[in-house]
Amino acid sequence: MTSDRPTDLLAVAGRYADPAGWPVPLRFDPEHRWYARLAVGDDHEVWGLSWLPGQGTDLHDHGGSSGAFLVVAAR
Repeated sequence: MTSDRPTDLLAVAGRYADPAGWPVPLRFDPEHRWYARLAVGDDHEVWGLSWLPGQGTDLHDHGGSSGAFLVVAAR
């Protein structure tokens, strides 16, 4: 059931601040940036991503999406 109240995206991100609780282990892949969908709800998705120096992603558009992010590990 979707509420009329917007989801507090920063609170959702905060629930995933500890990679030890993720459903998949955090990875640092020397060849490619790594990503995995950690959770999905009616009005949000949670993704874990990692980059090593020299890795990145091309400029891209998420349409009308809103978001929040939280750095949970630095290497």
